[in-house]
Amino acid sequence: MILSIIFLLISLILSVLFSLITYTYSIWFVVLFVCLIPFYYLIIFGIYIVFLFFATLFISKKKAIKKPSKFAYNVIKESLVQVFLVLNVQIHFIDNGLLKNNQLYLFVSNHISNYDPLVMIYALKKRRLICVTKPENYNIPIAGGLMHKAGFISINRTNAFKALESINKAAETLDKHYGDILIFPEGTRNKNKTNLPFHAGSFKICYKANVPIAICSIKNTELIKKNLPFKRTHVYFEILKVIEPEDFNNQNTVQLAEFCQKLIYNHLDEK
Repeated sequence: MILSIIFLLISLILSVLFSLITYTYSIWFVVLFVCLIPFYYLIIFGIYIVFLFFATLFISKKKAIKKPSKFAYNVIKESLVQVFLVLNVQIHFIDNGLLKNNQLYLFVSNHISNYDPLVMIYALKKRRLICVTKPENYNIPIAGGLMHKAGFISINRTNAFKALESINKAAETLDKHYGDILIFPEGTRNKNKTNLPFHAGSFKICYKANVPIAICSIKNTELIKKNLPFKRTHVYFEILKVIEPEDFNNQNTVQLAEFCQKLIYNHLDEK
C-alpha cells in the first residue's frame, strides 16, 4: 500500500507539471490530465520493476540465509499490491475469525496456479508467510532473489534426505518465530482440479514445531492469465479450519494429510 501511495503521488505531480508546462486549459486537457495519471503510474511501476531486476542480480542464491530478511519480504508484499492492480485481480479473503495474531501456523492449501502463494502473501498482510517451494522457482527473475533473501525454503521431493533437511528448516523457522510456513502438500499444481493425494511427509513440520495447522482453500487463480487484460478475476482464499497440536498429535502424518485433503476438496466441491 505504501508503494501505491508513493506511485500515485508521483503520478499526480507529473500530471500537474505537465499542465503547468503546456498551459492548454480546456475540457480536453482535463480529460488528458486524468488519463495521464494511470499512464504515469504504469511508467513508474515499469521503472520500479527494472530497478528490482538489476538489484536482485547481485543476490547470491548459493549463500545460505542465516536469518530471513524482513526488508526483502516487505518488498515482495508491497510489490504484490502493484502486481494484482495491474493484473486486474480482486482477492476475497475469508478468515472466519480463526487466526490469532500472536500465533504462528503451518498453512496448508490446495495448489492450482503459480499465483497461489502470491495471493496468500497479499491476503495475509499482517503476517509473514514463508513458503516451502520447488527449487525451480528460484530461477525466476526478480522473484527468485527476493524469495531467497526472505527465507523461502526450497524442497526437493525426489531426494528424501534433502526433503527432510527442508522440513527441519521449516520447523526451525517456526521455532525461531521468523514467520508462518506455507506448504502445498500436493507437491505440484493441480491443473485438473482432481483430488490429488497430499504428501504426508511435509506434515512433519507441525509435529516438530508443535504449531497449529491452518487449513485453507484457494479458488480461481488459474483464471488470472485467461482473463488478462480487461476482465477482472475474482480469487477466493478462505481459512477453513484450524487444528491445534493436541487435536492431531494422536494421528500420524498420513491420517492428517488425508483429513486436510478431504476437508479442502469437499469444501471446493460445494462451491
